[in-house]
Amino acid sequence: MTFLHKKRPSLTGITLKNVLVATLVAGIAISAGCNRAPQKGVVATVGNASITSAQLSAKLFSLGVQPPVNPNTVSDVLNHMVDQKLLTQEAKDEGLASDPTIKSEIARAEDRILKKALLKKEVEDKLTVTDADISDYYQKHEKEIRQPGYVEARQVVFPTQKDADHFKNSLDRKGGFKKAIKTFKGGPLGRIFEGTLPPKFMPFFFGVKEGAVTGPIVLKDGVHYFRIDHFVAGHQLSLAESKEGIRRLLKREKRTDLTQALTNKLRAKTKININQPELAALVAQSQNLPGNTATPGQAPKGH
Repeated sequence: MTFLHKKRPSLTGITLKNVLVATLVAGIAISAGCNRAPQKGVVATVGNASITSAQLSAKLFSLGVQPPVNPNTVSDVLNHMVDQKLLTQEAKDEGLASDPTIKSEIARAEDRILKKALLKKEVEDKLTVTDADISDYYQKHEKEIRQPGYVEARQVVFPTQKDADHFKNSLDRKGGFKKAIKTFKGGPLGRIFEGTLPPKFMPFFFGVKEGAVTGPIVLKDGVHYFRIDHFVAGHQLSLAESKEGIRRLLKREKRTDLTQALTNKLRAKTKININQPELAALVAQSQNLPGNTATPGQAPKGH
């Protein structure tokens, strides 16, 4: 078994042909054991397990390896895959796969993989959003499709109403707001977009001129005043500007609909039983109800 050195170059898609050429150039001679002839399509055997050319190619692609392929990179990745096979085999040899906790984790992983495969087949592969769909949606919701306006603002927070009354007349003066921030607390609020504030706060930020000082808003931490430093008006988005956003929205909606249709179909053909006493006991236990000592399998008192 011949491997090149363990240098770890940066991995930056690759084709199977590239991988095989690079493997040959690297001189990676990995047989299926000393007494067996190499198998076609297999680049390495580790005990009774095999690493195929397709698996190595997929691994390199997932790591972002791009042609021209450095043979040392191919060797490094193959070495890593061999190490992973060795660790997995040793875990099996030690009987870890029979451990109840490990078996549960394996089952959960299997569930995730199978669910993902089914959703790809029955949902993702059937998701289609055409330009006509996008255009139709735009025409029906044109007035709603806009880039919201925003303001850039600063705030100052006075600890008491008395402090606010004393300083508020100076906030409009040059440098007055900045000085108040240094004296008390506050600073930039960043961009505040239309529609992101409770309605009662909107008049303090929108519909006022740049440079205006607004307030007060009395909150638990003090009396707040604001200075509107910059305002950018919202505008209607064209079809071209909103096309990709609409596509994503329609895909999300179709994904939800297809997934719901699939689960409804599965529910219709599958008998499902809920153990109500067990469920009730679990709910009661999770809520830590006073005087309720029910455990799963035992109904709560009073049931």
